[in-house]
Amino acid sequence: QTQSQYYIPEYSVGKKWTTRYKLVKPDGRAHYGAYEFKVIGRETVSVPAGKFNAFHVEGNGWGEESRAQLKLAYWVTPEIGRFIARNYQRIDRSGKTTNSDRTELVSYPRR
Repeated sequence: QTQSQYYIPEYSVGKKWTTRYKLVKPDGRAHYGAYEFKVIGRETVSVPAGKFNAFHVEGNGWGEESRAQLKLAYWVTPEIGRFIARNYQRIDRSGKTTNSDRTELVSYPRR
């Protein structure tokens, strides 16, 4: 996979960016895609690791070959340096969700 900018070094409400990527599958076929991200706001998020005042980021994307729509939402705090929670959804051309998951931070090293 090529470098892509899903997570940025500095967040501010209203900030927008676009990223493109190339993913090479084990069979050697390349898949291309892109996302448009926007920082929606700040929200209090509760996950197993605790309660955080996090930036809410939404990304809308697409896979060029499959024409799949991709949705990625995450909540991030710069103090921890990674997402607190993340939702991913892949929607095929017919509008059917073909993949969906949520990941939450369970613990992290406290400084």
